Amino acid sequence: MDPYDVSCGLLALLRLDLLTARRMLRDSLDRLRVLRPGFYAANVAGYLEKESLVLGSTSQQGPEELFVLSEEKDTARRTLGKLLKGGPVTTHRARARGRYQDLLARICADVPPSGTEFITWITSDFGITMTAAERFLRRLVRLVALADLDWVVDQCHAAGTNRD
Repeated sequence: MDPYDVSCGLLALLRLDLLTARRMLRDSLDRLRVLRPGFYAANVAGYLEKESLVLGSTSQQGPEELFVLSEEKDTARRTLGKLLKGGPVTTHRARARGRYQDLLARICADVPPSGTEFITWITSDFGITMTAAERFLRRLVRLVALADLDWVVDQCHAAGTNRD
């Protein structure tokens, strides 16, 4: 049985061809592996019976790679923390923190909006062009992945309880 097999009925319902559906499935599984490695290892990798898909199971990371990854994680957390906390409380800064918190919460949602919904929302709420919104979203998604999705969710909840 092919774990990437998609039924003809589902393909017709979604109006996709088999190659596109398989690519979307693989991309989604790759994102899940990066964002929630523990969940992926416990649920997906076991089902697929491919140990090589489990993050870090086939190659050992050297001390330098671990150090760089740790530094990137710390930098991402500091950056996201600044977006959520800001400086001295003013009405303008409180509104900006609220927008960042809303955006990060949407990125971390169990079922996040589609890319086009994100871009449209960012362009209207942040007042930037579509190209800038796309770059901004890509940057934030990368920071969330580096900082750890669960950590970002916790920070969003903590910032929400401290809103003025």
